[in-house]
Amino acid sequence: MFRDLLWDAALVAGFGVQHSVLATIRAKKVIRRLSNIDPLSWRGPQSFFNILYVVLAASLWRPVNVSVWELSGIGFVIVAAVLYASWVWYFQIHIFEYDCGLAFGSTGVINRFLGRKSPPIEMWKTGFRRWSRFPVHTAFFPMFLAFPHMTMDLLVFGVVGNIYNIIGTELYDRRLKTLVGKPYLEYVDRTGLLFPPLRNPRGAADLALPAPTHWQRPLQNLPGIVLGVLGGCFYWFVLGRTELKPAAIWLSWGASFVVAIVGGVLYSVISRAQLTEASRTDFDRFQTRVSTNTALMSAVSIISWFVISAVETGRPPTLGVVLPMWIVVLWIGHASSVATLALSRKLATGSVPVLAESREAS
Repeated sequence: MFRDLLWDAALVAGFGVQHSVLATIRAKKVIRRLSNIDPLSWRGPQSFFNILYVVLAASLWRPVNVSVWELSGIGFVIVAAVLYASWVWYFQIHIFEYDCGLAFGSTGVINRFLGRKSPPIEMWKTGFRRWSRFPVHTAFFPMFLAFPHMTMDLLVFGVVGNIYNIIGTELYDRRLKTLVGKPYLEYVDRTGLLFPPLRNPRGAADLALPAPTHWQRPLQNLPGIVLGVLGGCFYWFVLGRTELKPAAIWLSWGASFVVAIVGGVLYSVISRAQLTEASRTDFDRFQTRVSTNTALMSAVSIISWFVISAVETGRPPTLGVVLPMWIVVLWIGHASSVATLALSRKLATGSVPVLAESREAS
């Protein structure tokens, strides 16, 4: 048992090592020198290295099903509610308080492929980011620890994962101080790293930071929600209730590629006229709109799948498959939407795709 726990701890720590090494300023300089990939575009390949590591680690995981605690009754309900609410909060933060395309690198890679310069990542003060610089990392604490049935391997995962969460957050904060400079330092003075600062209840309310644009017209994001529900039904039909076993993990990952590609194509077809006009008017906002819809499709498909499984079997799927599926649908869905829109435009007019037409205006 002890060897298995050490193995699991090493798998979790290994994610932290590869994640931090690939994200360092020095590594990005080397990557840029060797491949001419800029740091923002590098977020795309890095995201796939991260999820590939998660899939491999989950496949190599050694369960140690010795109970540390097993709650029942009202205690079970409360802790389970905290667990799943924290995962929903994780999705909400990314979709409402970030530009997912910039955060996970799909926008940078797509713009690079089209010969465009990606916009800089903006420091929005939306939602919890008004008080905390890394609210997603705050959500990791209950996401990794609030299990109503805690086994020894889950406890190792939660403890080691959140130790790296703290270390990685501090390292990321230092990188931003170096890369962004004064605007970020002003933001740092008014916010907490992971939790709201007691010294400054107003947080960053008085800072002149840009407001997000992707929820100014909520109905623009309805296709992503509808396609997400359909994606969740597809997951249930193909996967059922997935366990933490290698074959099921790889099948779940493969299913997410299907949802990403089919969903991305359907989204671009359904919204073709509006997206074409948006790409001509403001290409950066167009990219944000597409990435928001594909992020919604990704999150809603997972949530819908979990709800269906809970209703049908009394238990949701294992959480071990969520993060790889989430990033695959967000990333590949974004790319397939933009590619389909460009191809449809080219086939219809015989001209250069609309996405490249807007280059001259940028």
